[in-house]
Amino acid sequence: MGRLPRSKSIVRHGAAPLGLVLSGALVLGASHAAFTAQTSTGENSWSTGTITLTNDQDGAAAFQVRNMKPGETGTKDIKVTYSGEGYTPAIRLFAKGGSGVGDSALAKQIQLTIKRGKPGSGDSFVQDADSSATWTGSLDTFGGITSHDGGVLGYDGANGASTIFRIEYGFSPTGDANGLMGKSAQTTFTWQAKVG
Repeated sequence: MGRLPRSKSIVRHGAAPLGLVLSGALVLGASHAAFTAQTSTGENSWSTGTITLTNDQDGAAAFQVRNMKPGETGTKDIKVTYSGEGYTPAIRLFAKGGSGVGDSALAKQIQLTIKRGKPGSGDSFVQDADSSATWTGSLDTFGGITSHDGGVLGYDGANGASTIFRIEYGFSPTGDANGLMGKSAQTTFTWQAKVG
C-alpha cells in the first residue's frame, strides 16, 4: 500500500483524539445537568434606635441662692423630656460625678426633697402616686449619688413624654450655725436615660 499524503495522515490520526475530546465534553456536560430548587430570606439588616433627653433648664442652674439664712426654703420645677426611637429607657436622677458638694458641713444642713411628677402629665406638676417617687436627704447625701446605677426616682421613658420634677430645699441648721457662715455648697442635677 502506498503512503497516504501527509494531510490525510494528520486528519486520520487526529480524528480519534478529537472524537475523544468531544465525547468527553458531552459526558461532562451531561453529568452537570440537574434539577434544582432554592429558597432565601429577604435582605437582613441591623440598625440602632435613638435616645434624647432634655430639660427646660438647658444647662442653667435651678438655684443660685446667695446670702442664705437659717430657715430659708425654696422650690423649683424642672421638666425633663425624653424623645427617641425604638427604646423605652430607664431614666434616673443623680448628682453629676466629680463636681463635689463644696463645704460638707454646710451641705449636711441643706435638706432636699425631690418629687417626681406623674410621667406625661404635661406642664403642671402632678405628684406621682408611686411610693418611690419622692427622695429626701441632705445635699451632702445627694452629692454622693454619682451614677445612673445608684440613681433615684427612676422611671421608664415614653417617647415624647415630659415628666416634671419638683426640687425643694430647706436650710435649718442645728446647733451653733456660726461655723457655717461664709461657706458654699453646690451640686448639678443630672438625669440620664440608659438602654442596655
